[in-house]
Amino acid sequence: MTAINLSNHFVDICEVYYKDSGKHKRRLESALPDDFTVRTATGKVMTIRKLLNSADLFDSGLLQAAIQDTLMQSATYKRVMRNAIMPETMNHTIERIPVPIPAGVARSVGEGAEVPLFGSDFTYVDLVATKIGERTGITQEMVEENQFGAIAHHIKMAGESLENRLNMDALTTLVHGSHTYGHVVDTNGVNQGRLAISKAITLLNKSGYEPNTMVVSPIYEEILRDEMISTFNTSSAQSTDMLSRGTAMSPFMGVTPYMTNIGVNDDKKRSQITTSVEWGENIDGQVLAVVYDYNCAQRIGMRRDITSTTYNDPLRDLASNNEVFTARFAHEFVRANAKSAVAIVA
Repeated sequence: MTAINLSNHFVDICEVYYKDSGKHKRRLESALPDDFTVRTATGKVMTIRKLLNSADLFDSGLLQAAIQDTLMQSATYKRVMRNAIMPETMNHTIERIPVPIPAGVARSVGEGAEVPLFGSDFTYVDLVATKIGERTGITQEMVEENQFGAIAHHIKMAGESLENRLNMDALTTLVHGSHTYGHVVDTNGVNQGRLAISKAITLLNKSGYEPNTMVVSPIYEEILRDEMISTFNTSSAQSTDMLSRGTAMSPFMGVTPYMTNIGVNDDKKRSQITTSVEWGENIDGQVLAVVYDYNCAQRIGMRRDITSTTYNDPLRDLASNNEVFTARFAHEFVRANAKSAVAIVA
């Protein structure tokens, strides 16, 4: 079966589902490949063309699949920390994982001597899943007025807000752990921009870790971009595309960079991490970037990814296929000293 993202056809599917529109049926038939199939509630597998002209359409899950695709497309756009932090699959609400240690160097073994046991001194950390959620309501008036574009927009905003909550919570753990228990690089004096990143890398190297990833705030991204533009040819991809939201474009000093603007907007230029630690602005007391060992520093545990569940609410005159969007995840640092915080220290 051809893989199709149904978010691109959300409005047409709503028109067919709620209005039984022949015009939109024909649009779907021409837009979706002939081998695209859907499983109905009775277990039958039907091609899209046959499904659109059968009574099985309303029990097929086609609209639910379009809602889920629309939700995940928007969430993926906001995905930063799930790319920047090592993930763990959780099979239970509380998942115990071993705390990694730097690999080090294998030991020499004499002839006939016992081979030493590696990793016998592992400790553990518990990932505890929490639940987050949003919901949308499709009113009868929205259906009557064909406001399916607005419905899609609400679903997209829900997806982005759920992913942003994961970003915010994971970032809070990353910044708090590095600033409180890890290495702190003071950016006063000559330790500015790349020099501060370089010093953070050195501190981790001296501790036996491999500094290979960093998360920066928009302010610090600007500082680094300005330095790169003034140092390299401006046509260089490294000078103009060094960082990107969610996806690293080019390694920077051997470190894969990510930028998140979570908690940053025109009214609130920084995000409160703890009572004494803030993220994002170039003033005293702020953390502007965190450099860390991806394998040792932190984990994001996913008990259940972002999903949608249908509910009906006739008392509020809501139409069918109202949606509750939820996820269950955990975040915890495992070795705080595998991180270096680049901070403005008064």
